[in-house]
Amino acid sequence: MTGLSRVLFVDEIPRGRPLYVYGTGSNGRTLRAILAAAQIDEVVAFIDTEKSGIVDGLRCFSVDEYAARRGANDLVLLASAFAAEMREALLKRGVAATLEATHVWSVLLHRELATQERFFRLHQTPGVAFDVGANAGFVSRLLRRRASEVHAFEPNENLRPQLDFSFAGFGGMHVVPVAVSDREGTATLRVSADHNSTQSSLSADLAQVAGEVAVRTTTIDAYCRATGVVPRTIKVDVESHEPAVISGGWETISRHRPLMLIEFQESAADREYRDMLAELSKLYRIVRIPALDDPDYSGLYVDAVAYYRDHDPTGVTNLGCLPLSA
Repeated sequence: MTGLSRVLFVDEIPRGRPLYVYGTGSNGRTLRAILAAAQIDEVVAFIDTEKSGIVDGLRCFSVDEYAARRGANDLVLLASAFAAEMREALLKRGVAATLEATHVWSVLLHRELATQERFFRLHQTPGVAFDVGANAGFVSRLLRRRASEVHAFEPNENLRPQLDFSFAGFGGMHVVPVAVSDREGTATLRVSADHNSTQSSLSADLAQVAGEVAVRTTTIDAYCRATGVVPRTIKVDVESHEPAVISGGWETISRHRPLMLIEFQESAADREYRDMLAELSKLYRIVRIPALDDPDYSGLYVDAVAYYRDHDPTGVTNLGCLPLSA
């Protein structure tokens, strides 16, 4: 992970170095709590722009005090909305070893990300990855750990600043600002009033729509033909539009059989979803991967075809598609 200026996940933070959290407000204290929960015990102290003393039971140095005592192997984690100003203040004092960690996540503490990370860690192979419905780019970053490059499809322009933040200092990440569907052209993207308008879909089923915008659409097959790129891994999370995405990528999927992780809206498991499951099962072993807080979670994969034959759940889960031998 060398060369990163920002980290999103705690396991991107180098271990074995003395860590200092610069920021004594809510961001800094939350970061320290996340690090402790992840059993990262290298945190030595807090840093504050002016004050010194004790914060949450840990020593706190002013930035001048820290600069006078800094060690050669120290790493300063910036945890504040003023991270850019903090980095500049440290640079003026000769301190360059910093990482912005204001919005750091712990994969282990996020229920869905934890199961997604485990799936990719166990099954993803090197090559190109597609993140269809990239949102803020968290899963794209997980995919990039093993992929040579990631193409992140996200038509919601409100999310572009978050995607740029997630990808900063991280090579091989390509933002593709179009929606993926079953045809090329234009379509209406509905943006939800929930989740600070970060949830959006081409589906008419999206609840609490705050606005609509016309967006360009492509298909996985059309994009692959135009770019010459062949994905080894595909993740799809497009809020009830998943069957259309799979339909528009069927040539690529049936020919190359990439590993896939597909969000499955179980409460909307109508004919389209059942047909998608039936077609995919000819090429893949399909497993249900519930989040950690799902009552059915056991850490073991469950055959999805058999599960939905015997159960009628009404939640949201992920389906892992493991290619069968050709």
